[in-house]
Amino acid sequence: MTDSGAKISAALDFRHTGTQTWDIDIETDRGPLKLSAGGGKLTVGAEAVPPEAGALESEYEAIYRRFAGLISRGESDVDARPLQLVADIFMVAKRTAVEPFEH
Repeated sequence: MTDSGAKISAALDFRHTGTQTWDIDIETDRGPLKLSAGGGKLTVGAEAVPPEAGALESEYEAIYRRFAGLISRGESDVDARPLQLVADIFMVAKRTAVEPFEH
């Protein structure tokens, strides 16, 4: 239960084998919403919402085309700044132990 009184629950099972899919079922004050088939299908109420023509294929094609270009040029597309920031923090930070937190 949240502060607003909304009931929120989740069930996760990471042992699934076979075709990898997932569904998200949401109950709203305007009715149910379901995202299914690993994000490939959206249903609002009883009506399926059609995806834009080729939306998923285009997205993945563009990602893999980008990967192929990077590999062929021997380049990478990594932003190491967050990792550098954390490394810098560990170089100058001081650890202070305090009493355990018990909720």
